[in-house]
Amino acid sequence: MAISSPFQLEVAFANLSLAFLGILCWKFRDEFWIATVISLSVFYLGATYGHIMDIILKGNHAPGNAGGPLYLDIILPILLIFLLVYHRKGVFRREDDGCVSVD
Repeated sequence: MAISSPFQLEVAFANLSLAFLGILCWKFRDEFWIATVISLSVFYLGATYGHIMDIILKGNHAPGNAGGPLYLDIILPILLIFLLVYHRKGVFRREDDGCVSVD
């Protein structure tokens, strides 16, 4: 599938940068997760705003605007923030043997 506009190319690179952030979380851990979750949340919630405004102002109920992408743009940041808070509260703790246990 060819990229048909400069805007699509910019969004593709934005998505690629977010993918790199996610991969780097495995290496850097701790505070890096916070920056990654904030970055993803701002991007997806901004996309949510764009979808909703497109629905309100233009009546665009196309599946690519009002369907799955909209739901994903809402659910993913909420899920990531929840998991980050859950993790930061110390629910998951590293044991000496490298295993992860849940209290």
